[in-house]
Parts: sequence; C-alpha cells; structure tokens
Amino acid sequence: MRRHLVVFFCVVILIVTHHVIFSRERLIRDGQIVLLRLAPVDPRSLMQGDYMRLRFAVEDELPNSMRENELGIAANKRGVMVFSLNDENVAIFERIGDIDEGLANNEIRMRFRVRAGRLEFASNAYFFEEGKAKLYENALFGEFRVDADGTSVLTYLRDAELQRLVADENN
Repeated sequence: MRRHLVVFFCVVILIVTHHVIFSRERLIRDGQIVLLRLAPVDPRSLMQGDYMRLRFAVEDELPNSMRENELGIAANKRGVMVFSLNDENVAIFERIGDIDEGLANNEIRMRFRVRAGRLEFASNAYFFEEGKAKLYENALFGEFRVDADGTSVLTYLRDAELQRLVADENN
C-alpha cells in the first residue's frame, strides 16, 4: 500500500511538472510580445554567475500615493497592471487593474507582485553566460511574452533601438 502511494504521488508530481513546462512553452510561442522599460540595477552575482538584476521604470513613474496605497509597494502584494501598447509593443502604464475587467484593443494586462518593496513582472533578474555582461549593459527594455490572463515570461533584453541583445554563439 505504501509503495502504491509513493508511485501515485510521483506520477502526480510528474504530471503537474509537465503541465507547467508545456504551459510556459506555449506562452513563449504564442504570447503577445510586450516591451517594458527597464531601470537596471546590478549585472553581477558572485554566487549565481552573471546576471542583471532588473528594476522596472514603471515603478518610478507611479505617483507616490499610488505606490503606497493602490500598489502597496511596502507590502507583499500581487495584482494586475494594465498597459497600452504603442506600435512597437512598448508598454505604457495606464492603471492598476482587475483580472476580470475589459480591455481596449491596444491594452494588455500583466500580473505583478511586490516583493521586498520592489515591483516584479515574471522575474527580477535576467541570467546570461559568464563574460557577456558588456553586451547587456545597453539593455533598456525587457521583452515579455504575455497571455490573456496577464501571466508573463521574460524572454529577451532589448537595447534603445529595440533590438534583441543576443550573445554571439561563436565568442
């Protein structure tokens, strides 16, 4: 009986894991591209290798009253932000939203969380190959893939001309 329970729970864990992986792969393949302006913080970590810790410029653009009251920047909070998208898919903050609210044609919702007083969308870091930090110093945008319910995945960093920053495989 005990062996059957162990096997059952292992199968359940594998099914859940595969579901998460496939849903993320589908999001990366089919999600709407959204570019969020970055305010980079620190491109290095001795323990984790090279990475860029990310801050999002929208955090600095919010009025203080909204940051403290609606966003609850001091508390651990989750929510939804609504952005309008320009012709190049650059996100422009519109409002703190609701998961069920209707959106205009050029709007998209993104889920956020506040952790340690910082606003996060999908990730607060972008990891890259050791020794490639110089390439990512020019990052001004994070490229996210976003689905209809606001779930997002950070896929690339982009420069001022909105070009993807990709390390050359040969170097």
